[in-house]
Amino acid sequence: MTAQASRTDWLQRYATNYHCWRTIAGTKQTFFKRPHGLTEGWFSWDGDDYQGRADLTFVFNLEVSHDIGYGQLIRRAILAWANLRLQHVMLMAKITEEGPDKQRWFVIQKPEGFEEALRDAEMTIGCLKERDSPLDLTDFLLHASNTGRLLNSKVSLSKLFVASPERLSQDKCNMKFAFAMGHEITDGMSAYNWLSHFIRLLNTSEQILLENVDKFRTQEQIKSRLPPAQEDLYLEIPGNKARQLWFWAILRVLRHVRKPLPACFVNPLRKETRSSQDFEPKYQDILDYSRDRKPPNNSGYVLVVLSKLATDHIKAITRESGGTIGAACFALVALSMMELEEERHPDVRPADRKPMIMSFPMNPKPYFGYTKQSESCMLSFGDNFLLPFLPSDLERTGRFRLLLKQCQIKLSLYQKRIRSPSGKLSLAAYSPSRLLANASLATNGVSNVGSTRQFFEDVAHQPAKEASNDLNARLTFTRGGVRARDGEFLVGSSTDVTGLLSFGVSYDASWISDGCVAEWKKKMESLLLPEVTSRL
Repeated sequence: MTAQASRTDWLQRYATNYHCWRTIAGTKQTFFKRPHGLTEGWFSWDGDDYQGRADLTFVFNLEVSHDIGYGQLIRRAILAWANLRLQHVMLMAKITEEGPDKQRWFVIQKPEGFEEALRDAEMTIGCLKERDSPLDLTDFLLHASNTGRLLNSKVSLSKLFVASPERLSQDKCNMKFAFAMGHEITDGMSAYNWLSHFIRLLNTSEQILLENVDKFRTQEQIKSRLPPAQEDLYLEIPGNKARQLWFWAILRVLRHVRKPLPACFVNPLRKETRSSQDFEPKYQDILDYSRDRKPPNNSGYVLVVLSKLATDHIKAITRESGGTIGAACFALVALSMMELEEERHPDVRPADRKPMIMSFPMNPKPYFGYTKQSESCMLSFGDNFLLPFLPSDLERTGRFRLLLKQCQIKLSLYQKRIRSPSGKLSLAAYSPSRLLANASLATNGVSNVGSTRQFFEDVAHQPAKEASNDLNARLTFTRGGVRARDGEFLVGSSTDVTGLLSFGVSYDASWISDGCVAEWKKKMESLLLPEVTSRL
């Protein structure tokens, strides 16, 4: 199949190397390009057609010890950003449309010299004007997610925002950043990987950063870093072309003809009627507040970090029950939602209580045998599972144990198969190849990335001062998420660098009540504190 084939011929886009990178070497410029994969394409249309829907935005604060002026600090950030783009090349990607059907392609242009690499990086940086008071990163994230899209996909699918350094002492300041990415180039794991690497680059001496711009801008270096589309990683179906097409057609149909789950209870944080708000143009120097660029719905964020008492208690129960921390995070969210549902609708008879349905994304990399670092959007849309409603007249810790066991069983059905070393494609019910783009109504979505120590442990502590470096930065605050789709309440769970259980939520604030979210946060923090939990 040629590169110019219609995007409607999706049956021929699995396991055929259809999305391979092409090198276009001209007399003045060299480009690398490939068509969007199917998963990437869905996120691309989200971003372009719905003002950045599903885009990821992170804000973070660095406490910086330095022996240089504020102007040089900004220059160091620009150099770190230029290096990050060259070493994680999807950050340099933009989108073009080709052919009569306007098929979308990623395009990455190789900088032809040091100055061009630096200039390209500066074009994707937004500088916030100096303010009378310190920048509130949480407030900026909220505004950045409820105004016009931060990205222009025809220029770049990533952007860095830099605020003026805020003085703490003669040789110490806070540096605040925002990092925006189109979901078509990244997933959560890739975003964490890039964010932590940016901080390490900032802690690299200027001389090394300057040398590495020339080192990593070569055609060979960029080509070696081009990530594949996940659809190309499927094993080839044996047999002739007709058999291959039939396999993919049947697989696609099977994703949508499984016996549907029963109706679940609606997210209890949901409003009776949809309502949206406009935001005061506090950051109009850098954000677009115009009405024609307003997103179709508001986005909200909340972070829940459990205390050490609660975290240790949950870990102890999980250990005794033979479960995993990931399953425990699912169970805790389920427990909180069931209690809130009961509080919202106390008159419903126990026999009439609907179950809860949780949706979860899958990381397909183990299934593909893909062991490289996360460098792109490689994400299956996952599946849903049902949990029976457990009323509050049952003891709370006992309910948690039951939900933990159920979550562990449900998640294990997929984890066992996705970790299978065979990598064989199958039409079996729990085969990972049947999970892509499987969507249905759920109470809410939950994911778990495990411990974030693998990304942030070294940058959350003050690095040792090196004689060759005049800047040392450590991460003291980060917050982020996605621009939510209609009705979404997406819980991203993890264990932070201090070992505490953490739940970052992105939600549709047009349908989900901010006040109810605050109530949910309080409930999550107190649900399994040992001093208020009866022993079994």
